[in-house]
Amino acid sequence: MLSKIILRNPSVSLVTLVMTLGISAPAMALSFNWSFEAGLGSIPDTDIGQTITGTISGLVEGDNDGTGLTITVDSTPSGDLLGSGWTLDTAGSSDPAFVVTGGMVTFANAFYTRNSGTNVLLFGLNGTFDPALSDGVTVWTDIDGDTVFEGMIQDVPEGSMSSGLASLGLLGFGFQLKRKRHSAQNVS
Repeated sequence: MLSKIILRNPSVSLVTLVMTLGISAPAMALSFNWSFEAGLGSIPDTDIGQTITGTISGLVEGDNDGTGLTITVDSTPSGDLLGSGWTLDTAGSSDPAFVVTGGMVTFANAFYTRNSGTNVLLFGLNGTFDPALSDGVTVWTDIDGDTVFEGMIQDVPEGSMSSGLASLGLLGFGFQLKRKRHSAQNVS
């Protein structure tokens, strides 16, 4: 019965489509703190044991190709190379570049550059890359470890339930109009 109403009435079909899209589970843009410790292979070697930290925003549950993310370096041993503006080097990264499973980053193998490739940032977790940050002179790396991704720092909905509720209201309004038209036809 409902399918006949939807198929025979274009306005109800449109409202149904809007409702379906509106109340679908919204994708969530996830953000994480990341870090690695400067280890063997770092230059200067006096920075060994120091931590490099930052944030990564825009990941979603599942496979991520590494594009469209905001990556920020928050702290380094010298205070250099801070900030954002990192661009994915697709030739150097794997696909997927990141995998998020159950709200946790479980894989990272991504290569980013900044300042025309002078600055390099590598994320490595269960992939082939070791984490590293370099400006061509200073190199902080951890050849024995992985990039550590810690807890989501924010969940940003890419859709909203309010649009779903509005769609439900429109669907109800559409059904009311249909009912009124049907009642008016029976009275005549």
